[in-house]
Amino acid sequence: MGLSSVVSSKALRFRFTFPVRKIRVESGRGGLMYKTLLVDDERIIREGIAQSVKWLDYGCALVGTARNGLEAYEMIRESPPAIVITDIKMPGLDGLALIERVKQEFPKIEFIILSGYGEFEFAKQAMSYGVRHYILKPCNEQKISEALGTVVKELEQRTSRELYLTRMIDDFNKANYESMSNLVKRGNREEVQLQINDYFQRLDNVVADLGEAKTSGLGLCKAIIQASPADQRAELIEKLNVFAEMETLEQIRHGLLAIADEITKVYEEEQRRQPNKWIHQVLELIEDNLDQEELSLKWLAQELLFMNPDYLGKLFKREMQEKFSDYLLRVRMEKAIKLVTTTNFRIGEIAEKVGFGNNSQYFSQVFKKYTGDAPREYRIKKA
Repeated sequence: MGLSSVVSSKALRFRFTFPVRKIRVESGRGGLMYKTLLVDDERIIREGIAQSVKWLDYGCALVGTARNGLEAYEMIRESPPAIVITDIKMPGLDGLALIERVKQEFPKIEFIILSGYGEFEFAKQAMSYGVRHYILKPCNEQKISEALGTVVKELEQRTSRELYLTRMIDDFNKANYESMSNLVKRGNREEVQLQINDYFQRLDNVVADLGEAKTSGLGLCKAIIQASPADQRAELIEKLNVFAEMETLEQIRHGLLAIADEITKVYEEEQRRQPNKWIHQVLELIEDNLDQEELSLKWLAQELLFMNPDYLGKLFKREMQEKFSDYLLRVRMEKAIKLVTTTNFRIGEIAEKVGFGNNSQYFSQVFKKYTGDAPREYRIKKA
């Protein structure tokens, strides 16, 4: 039935009863449908559009019609739809005022405007609120259907983008928040900056809404602040207020880099001031983990101390007057000599206890190079 035909049946008008913007509709198409509201003060137009458009074909369900903006606004507040098709000139609250009011409370609702020839200035103003779909009256079901199909496609793309963004942020939270915290504590400013820049590069590919970017940036910023010394957190949290005033993703990135840099400098300076503290901790960790094959300068620095390995190596050499690798070998061999001469452990067992794993042959070679004798010969000589 065309819109030019007179529709004798009653218009499909009822209050929203659905709590979400998508509803499940039993149809040949199946699945969830986008809730759609139709608003026009002319009954014949409401009824014509309601009955002529094949809503389900476009993944939509017409869940209500309204005679004016005020009635539509009440229905929207009761249960927000995904799409609103509205006339501009209506008594009381007109379409333009409706769009302005709804966009303030429900910015993600999409509007399709129906407008007469003399209402183009109103339509332009509506578009300033983010409305992108404008149909000139008199219109037919084909034009409305085309606009509806375009809006649904945009909604699907936005939903897909938001799901991807949510997954990406969740993955980043799980995999990288702890990593970021550790990088900050190491005082590694370069690595912190690289990781933040990489994160925002990925974020830029999927975030179209500034609010989403701010939310994501705040999550990362909070993780960084959690890594800061407790006595500085209150001051740093105050700085989060600047995010509310930022207008671009680039501003958010720079703001986050500045906060991260400030915290990282604190740890960097602390490492410079307390070399003996770190070395004492390294010596304890070597003693506690001597049986671990993976024990190395890099492993200690990254996995246990959250420091830059190169920096720790230089610090160790300066304080101990000995390279880390030489010290580790000496401690392992001293313990091995003690076990060889004071216990009945098999050579393979001793190799495991001093960090050589199940490679007893390599242990014996190192032991002989260090003492001049293989472990069994050494045991016999010292018996």
